[in-house]
Amino acid sequence: MSLLVIFDIDGTLLFSNRIDSKLFAATYESRYGKTFPSIDWTYFPHVTDHTIFRHSYYELFDAWPENREEEEFKKEFTERIQEARMQTPEEFQPVPGVGEFFSLLKGLPGHHVAVATGGWGQPARVKLNHVGLLEESLVISAADTRETREQIVQGAFEACGDLGYTWERAVYVGDAVWDVQTCRNLNLPFIGIRRSGDHETLLKSGADQVFSDYSAIEPFLEALKVARVPVKKE
Repeated sequence: MSLLVIFDIDGTLLFSNRIDSKLFAATYESRYGKTFPSIDWTYFPHVTDHTIFRHSYYELFDAWPENREEEEFKKEFTERIQEARMQTPEEFQPVPGVGEFFSLLKGLPGHHVAVATGGWGQPARVKLNHVGLLEESLVISAADTRETREQIVQGAFEACGDLGYTWERAVYVGDAVWDVQTCRNLNLPFIGIRRSGDHETLLKSGADQVFSDYSAIEPFLEALKVARVPVKKE
């Protein structure tokens, strides 16, 4: 069976969630001299850098930012990530087993790998490169012009189709409750990753397959075959 596996980045491929949030807030506070509204991403309408930036800017200035302003913010944010990964590389550790698992998937006949991240493309590439997962051929759908995570995942499908990839089944791998919700909305099977082993966070949201990392290769490969679309829990 041909398979397309789409991965989130932060918390899914590498453990960068915490530093990423802090650096986003630090960039905002440096540029605008005000406290960032919240690093609880559920505060915002959609958990994407594009939406988070635009709404936090609007909250401060009562006006939507121009594209140039977003590009300048993105540039400074990316520079902060570059600096942080050199000064505190422990904040950008790959999820155990991800390199081997990535390579294995790409080597299996009829299997394809893509990335769909709620982050902007530039910082996403910095992080992927840091953990050795960035390749020129890797499909990366990011939040540069997309408001919602559903649009980002659809962007990954479109990019893979444009490259001539074909698949009978697709699965999304993510770490957050909003990833579960996105897959439910798209009728897309989901597998969860939770670094601290708190699998219940995603199971309670409707996931049926959750792992702490990629070290159990055979069980993970089996999960790709049987993972279901998340159900809505009451």
